[in-house]
Amino acid sequence: MEELIEQLEGLGRTKRGKAPKKKVQEKPEKKARKAKKAKKDTAEKVEIIAEPVKFIRRFKNMVGKEVEAKRVLTFIKSLQKAIHERRIRKGDPYSKEIDQIQGIAISHYERGKGKYIEIKPKADFVARIKAIAGSQKIRPSVAFLKRFVSLIGRPWRELKEPLEKLATTLVFMANRRLITESDKYYDKVEKARDAITYSLKHKTSLKIPATTLSGLNGIIAQEGGAGFL
Repeated sequence: MEELIEQLEGLGRTKRGKAPKKKVQEKPEKKARKAKKAKKDTAEKVEIIAEPVKFIRRFKNMVGKEVEAKRVLTFIKSLQKAIHERRIRKGDPYSKEIDQIQGIAISHYERGKGKYIEIKPKADFVARIKAIAGSQKIRPSVAFLKRFVSLIGRPWRELKEPLEKLATTLVFMANRRLITESDKYYDKVEKARDAITYSLKHKTSLKIPATTLSGLNGIIAQEGGAGFL
């Protein structure tokens, strides 16, 4: 745990000035290997996943599988409710795909005779909805803060393990520059880091000012979470 605390404190020092990079000794390889190019993440980073994208993701997760008929019916009812409540509108992006998904889901449900239904749309349509499903991602800082807020109020005996995992995640994201000073919620992440560091050092529950907690709850509410009451 001491090493983890040092890494967290190091992130704070890095904010004030660049920390020196550790020299890593390269190991010689017997055979030269072609470096695999990492796939560029082109997904839009958002605070809230758009409603049509949420339903397209849900549908994608049912495609090509045998799913319970009641699950398909629940999906259809949820989608129709979202349309009725105008959370999904005709002029919205991907409204055409939503109409197609609704039609496919209804036709498969009505044709289904057993407990399970296999949904098999055309391959080109599957490729299209897969692309849409991956077009948006929750901003890493928001995902981190949501996990942080969920731990507030827990006693140390229940907090230790998930807090260490969250701290490790924060160090990883900072090192990979998934969260940087240009992020609109960077100051909130820094306050969360301070609280995590203190908690790990003193083996106590998370302590955070009420004003900071109020601000965090506002972010979580925007993202679609319940916040911490």
